[in-house]
Amino acid sequence: MFVGTDPPAVADEMLQVIARAALDGSEVLFTRGGGLFLPLPLRLSHPVPLGPLDLPLFDAKREFLAQAPYQFNMIVCELALLGGIPAEPVSALYVQPASVVDDHALVNSGGGSGPMNRDRALAGALFDLLRDDWRAWSRDAEVLAENSCRLNLSTKLREVSSALPTLVAGAYFHHVNGATVEAHADSSTVTEAIVGAFWARLVAGNNGAAQLALRKTISTPRRLDLLVAEDKAFERLHADFQLANPGRVKLVHSAVADDESAHLSINAMRTAVELLCGEPVAQPVPSTPNYW
Repeated sequence: MFVGTDPPAVADEMLQVIARAALDGSEVLFTRGGGLFLPLPLRLSHPVPLGPLDLPLFDAKREFLAQAPYQFNMIVCELALLGGIPAEPVSALYVQPASVVDDHALVNSGGGSGPMNRDRALAGALFDLLRDDWRAWSRDAEVLAENSCRLNLSTKLREVSSALPTLVAGAYFHHVNGATVEAHADSSTVTEAIVGAFWARLVAGNNGAAQLALRKTISTPRRLDLLVAEDKAFERLHADFQLANPGRVKLVHSAVADDESAHLSINAMRTAVELLCGEPVAQPVPSTPNYW
């Protein structure tokens, strides 16, 4: 991604840190070229020594690596919801060593076992910069990077489940790239999780026999029926879910999905997110390489 009004004159400008997101006591750095960087805590900043394995240090680094994608995907989710940008969610396989010098950050090495993957094994973004491929990337407003780093939407999603920001980003990414089954599965999961969160609030607001009866209701369509009866604010979500539900049932029971059913599922997800977060979110837009 490239953020800014005018293209940078040199590749070095793509490495400039232009926004920061405070998250879990740390800070995620966002570069003009769309790179995301998470500084290592001081206690993890030295390599695992040769010789007998330092298990506490190794386990701490492994836990840090396991959590890093969730933190990166908070911003990827924001980019999707605020700007409709379908960036691919980050997985631990793509988290690589990097350097940060004078507010410029770059992944400077690659690696990993398994099938060959250019971006992972050869630090693909570095090669794009060296070959000037970045000049063909699309451009987005710098304010989008700044707003994404506020994490207003993804924080509310994470309160429901730590996986929701990743699933939202995945739904956007898969939908615009034509992966209908994945888009449908991700978006349906998000919608049902949000409905479940609203349902939990309704159950907690009752007691005795009424609460017991509500606890027995496990069907999402039925839960939405009852939520609408309690609060008309759920009417739009109820209507969008009703449109998407036949496709959801077909996917679950027949493993079949098409563009139309995925689109309806994405719409229901967007409505659920808007209801949860209290503000409108963007439609998915066609996917191209992005630069800031």
